Amino acid sequence: MESFRYVIALLLLSVNVLSYADRTNIGNAILWMEKVQKDYHGHILGAFYWGYLCTQYVGGLLSVSMGAKNVMILAVVLWTVCDVSTVIAAELFEPSLWGSTPLFLARFGMGLGEGMLLPA
Repeated sequence: MESFRYVIALLLLSVNVLSYADRTNIGNAILWMEKVQKDYHGHILGAFYWGYLCTQYVGGLLSVSMGAKNVMILAVVLWTVCDVSTVIAAELFEPSLWGSTPLFLARFGMGLGEGMLLPA
């Protein structure tokens, strides 16, 4: 039973490290996105934190009602789907057609998922 606790602790550490890496890597990656104009950088970088802000309190409430394990699974699935869609949205980025909307929504959704992680 004691070794099971260490496995769970290691998994939780891994999730938090990946969460932090995903949160910060867009700051480096956006500099190399040639299609993204500098006018959109602030909107795209700020989108994550707006999503994060929206689910901090909600994540705590959901943890009480659904249980921490279920909320963490939901958060990781949501943030992973949005993380993958960030790549697709970056490829779709055309300033004249879509603007920054697909990339903004992908980053916002990622913030929604990661915002639920720590309250759980």
